[in-house]
Amino acid sequence: MKGLFDALEQKNRPRKTSSAKDFSVSRSGASLTIASSVSSKSASAFAPSSSSSGYHDYHIESKQRARTIVEITRKTLLGLLDNENENENENEFENECTFPSNNKNQKNFQYLSRDELLIGERLATGGFGCILQVHASTLSSSNKYVMKTLIPMSRAASDAKLISAAHQLAKERYFLSNLSHPNIISMYAMSKGGLSVIQETRRLDSYFIIEEYMPILLVDQIQIWRQKQSHHRQYRWNFKKKMNPQVFLEQITCAVQIASALHYLHQERVIFRDVKSANIGISAQRQAKLFDFGLAVQLPKDADLDALQPSLGGSRVGTIRMMATEVLRKQPYNVKADVFSFALLLWEMIILDQRPPEGGCGVYGSRPFLPSHWPFTLKRILERAWADDFQNERPHMSEVLVFLQDLQRQLLSELDARKQKSRK
Repeated sequence: MKGLFDALEQKNRPRKTSSAKDFSVSRSGASLTIASSVSSKSASAFAPSSSSSGYHDYHIESKQRARTIVEITRKTLLGLLDNENENENENEFENECTFPSNNKNQKNFQYLSRDELLIGERLATGGFGCILQVHASTLSSSNKYVMKTLIPMSRAASDAKLISAAHQLAKERYFLSNLSHPNIISMYAMSKGGLSVIQETRRLDSYFIIEEYMPILLVDQIQIWRQKQSHHRQYRWNFKKKMNPQVFLEQITCAVQIASALHYLHQERVIFRDVKSANIGISAQRQAKLFDFGLAVQLPKDADLDALQPSLGGSRVGTIRMMATEVLRKQPYNVKADVFSFALLLWEMIILDQRPPEGGCGVYGSRPFLPSHWPFTLKRILERAWADDFQNERPHMSEVLVFLQDLQRQLLSELDARKQKSRK
């Protein structure tokens, strides 16, 4: 659901004192440790009534309109299905979907009705949906959860808006049902009845998914890194750069996790299409995680990752400031569009106090500034990853991931050497 977490980004902006949340890197470099000040809410903080959280009900005025919304939404989703049959499935359309490696990705989810949920605070509201804290007796009490659902719109909302809202959430539900990776957000439950529940209840919010709670977003973590960098003395490393080595290691470790998730998606023939700091959370389990698959697209299971996808040209999809030049030009593209966006994200993570231009990178070569003290190899991989010639010069995520893992090992070795030297 485009724009949904942009509101959450503002709500969860960290205060000037960053002691409440801290990031550290384990020796293995595989995980990121976060201590959050977010307090655990007991079940008494939730209520079955939507009024407790300022949430209001909205019923679609007629079953005919609800049916129209559901039927058209189903038709817009047919492009997701690789083995779609012509018979309408009255249960969940996700059951008709098959990923290239679907068997290994099958997961068990709980199917709940809205009446079984205790709704808590509304955390974010966007153009097409909202996120609320949620609890259910069947869910583990040791974890925190959020419900992502369709926002109760006014009666003045057009059918097109209602269909778009349902389409975005159904896509996310589809992808999270089939994907399984430690750096992609986990879905634990979903509404019973699939899209049909909207028609049966005439309530948009009867269709939902329940995901793990993200204490903070990457956009917030960047600000924490910035504070730590500004209050930390500058080190000169053996490859002649001035940076806070611990912060730099944390940044690269986080980048490794995001790159790993994108590499996995591309292997599954999925293009994420909206890589940005507001779409990456930091979990309580020490992992950076991609979320918000409303703009993602699945390619055919036998698709050549280097081949252009003509069906994807003709429109701009994603966030303009993070958009690949071929997407800005509305030309056919492939999975390497995500590589371009990831390069801009990595630059934003390390530069700390700047963001890519709102109007997007110049289609004829304008790119963000690369400081001279950054490692040459890092600057080179960024230049290649955001190269305009994506078919010949821009690498795949697999190559970017290998580079980042090598850099991560180098940084860990450097820090170990410094610690050993300080003990002498």
